[in-house]
Amino acid sequence: MHACGPISLGGTRQEMKSFWSGFKKDPSVKEMLLDTDASKMDAEELSEVLSLLPEWKGKRILELGGGIGRYAGALAKQAEHVTTVDFIAEFIERSKENNKNHGNIEYRVSDAMNLSFPEKSFDIVFSNALLMYLPIQDIETLKKRLLIWLKDDGYFFFRESCHRPSGNFSLQNNPTYYRGPHEYHDILWSSSTNGNEKWEFRVINARSLQCYVKHYAADVVGVDSSCDMIEVAWEKKSQLERDIKICFEIGDVIKSAYPTEYFDVVYCGQERMGVQKKQSFLNNIMVCHISMSKETYCRTY
Repeated sequence: MHACGPISLGGTRQEMKSFWSGFKKDPSVKEMLLDTDASKMDAEELSEVLSLLPEWKGKRILELGGGIGRYAGALAKQAEHVTTVDFIAEFIERSKENNKNHGNIEYRVSDAMNLSFPEKSFDIVFSNALLMYLPIQDIETLKKRLLIWLKDDGYFFFRESCHRPSGNFSLQNNPTYYRGPHEYHDILWSSSTNGNEKWEFRVINARSLQCYVKHYAADVVGVDSSCDMIEVAWEKKSQLERDIKICFEIGDVIKSAYPTEYFDVVYCGQERMGVQKKQSFLNNIMVCHISMSKETYCRTY
């Protein structure tokens, strides 16, 4: 078993626990999303997040920051086993109540930084809004442990609020670190070593949840495979005098999936030249992305 020494709460760690303890009296979806309108988004958000996961049927899953069990129960329907962890005991008790019909869930009350598991225990590690409450040094430590706990070719899926809060709760003494996607990319991309072995995460995709894009009516969706280019785009957006409703995604454009007739116009710049299967890319755009009567613009070099 990989030994992980406990990290005592102090400073921002204690602030984080105090912050979430303020919602333990009667925890609900509103408290988990920090949004009074959570009921309007809950089902759609949960469905979309699950759709982004790799195949989890028959897999062993570790859920960090499991809260009241919104995802644990959904994952347990197909997973072989789910270990869900949260450091607020009242949240775990509510999770047990919500998921009492699932016999393949193990519940743990623990700080994520104090966990210990044998090597290659899990196929997938799932986290919904945990890293945004951890300082970078803790994320670095956790990353090294995840690489040990995950099986070969395992997956780490995490969802965070980037740049700003996603809910409408009025928060005081908010200990959250609102980072950009590039910061998470830089932390997780760097490799770790264990003896003579070298392990690393490979970033597959980073995107905004479309249910929020739809809810807040984004006018433009920008996609690029380069994290650096997306970060430049964010910086340029922040310098604009007026607020433009736009979201950005890091990923392979040939694998992007959107609802039918989702866009009025698709504009392809330099990214177009990096796509090997150009015909498949264009077919994907014309069939899945826009109606045939609308327009696609491709700039070539």
